[in-house]
Amino acid sequence: MSGSPRQLLESRAADPRENPITASEYRRRCLPVRIALALAALAAVLGLAGGTMDVVSGMARGGGDPTGVGAPGELLVALVVGGALAAAAAAVPRLWAHLVGLLGATAVSFATAGAVVGARSSERLVAEVNPAIERGGALLIAAFALGTVTLLAALAALRRIAQDPEEGTGGDRPEPGIATKATVALALGVLSLIIPPLAGLAIAMGTLAHGDIRRSHNQLEGLGRALAGSILGTFVLVLVILAGIAGVAIVRPSG
Repeated sequence: MSGSPRQLLESRAADPRENPITASEYRRRCLPVRIALALAALAAVLGLAGGTMDVVSGMARGGGDPTGVGAPGELLVALVVGGALAAAAAAVPRLWAHLVGLLGATAVSFATAGAVVGARSSERLVAEVNPAIERGGALLIAAFALGTVTLLAALAALRRIAQDPEEGTGGDRPEPGIATKATVALALGVLSLIIPPLAGLAIAMGTLAHGDIRRSHNQLEGLGRALAGSILGTFVLVLVILAGIAGVAIVRPSG
């Protein structure tokens, strides 16, 4: 390798693999993320439709005829907010908007499962008797499945963009230091243990931080923080999804 130190530095600065992904490159590649967020908004619509109907039915406590139980109101509010965030983000080809949309998509997935579990475990129903799933419950279960699949698809699409070694453009190399996204990912991962809907955002920030660090040619540090944030977010996401599946399938009213 030959050339002055300045020429070598400029050559490395022009290498797209050593620079964080730019806004223009992201806009060019973000269509799969936008489609996934749009489908997450559709899942919220399905969930809201199911929430206006009886979710389950069973024998009422104290005797009497079978009764229907709807979804808890606070979870329907979460569906409205989460669906609105996902829909708005899908219309904007910007990374920051899609990160907000991921928060909404995560809320949709969690809220649809929670609505069914809340109805199935209602104190209005006779204890230890398996309630029947009504039309509203079927719509909420379908919304949970769609919302979960689209959330995972959006995270996978972001990962492909962030980890693509050909992404990025020339320009100044980043100053040595810890990647900001890595610190944010770790903070979100820890917070997701308390506020589970932050799990998807923690995974996304960790993935983006990993991509930035790799393309910086190790000028940026913080890989451990990025991985820790992603791992914590993944743990919470998997735990809540499995709990949702189990709850939808087996939860019964308790005494």
